[in-house]
Amino acid sequence: MISQIEPDENVVFPCEATVEEESFRFTLMDGTEKELLSRFGAGLEGADRVFMRMDLTNSECIEDWAENVGAGRTRSVLVWNAAGEIVGFASLHQNKLLWTRHIGEMRMFLLGQYRMRGLGRLLASMVLGLARSGGLQIVFVNIPRLQPEIQEVLRHMGFQAEAMLADWLIDPEGNTHDMIVMAYRFKVRGMAGGD
Repeated sequence: MISQIEPDENVVFPCEATVEEESFRFTLMDGTEKELLSRFGAGLEGADRVFMRMDLTNSECIEDWAENVGAGRTRSVLVWNAAGEIVGFASLHQNKLLWTRHIGEMRMFLLGQYRMRGLGRLLASMVLGLARSGGLQIVFVNIPRLQPEIQEVLRHMGFQAEAMLADWLIDPEGNTHDMIVMAYRFKVRGMAGGD
């Protein structure tokens, strides 16, 4: 059974870990990886592109991502296999100027052959550690409603469903889908604010 995740605030990047006898390297993106991300995006299959928040085949999206990293609005962890290929990433997005500055958004993606092996859990732990050490109180993720297996994994990790938004996502073919917002709270929800 999957248990609640523990944010790892002590990770120093770059770092390495072994998952199911396979070695992985984790690095913080610095904005110079645009060409690598472009090649990674070009190699993705259609099914993997459907619910990816950004189109990694679009150079403007990659440029925007790198700009956000450079400006400190995004912190991204890249995952590399032993062959030196990017196999996934997780990002923490925060706007420190808004009234939601205590909240960050986590986005994560792993290639299919690396899912359901514990690598995503490790990656989430690292990103939640970055969030906690950065003073965030809540980290949320957006999940398509038609992916209940991901919602269940997140629930076991300590995320809770906060909202369901009808027709909030649109896929490359123009079909809309409902979105579930799930959140990980670093402290118990209090009575402040009346909620």
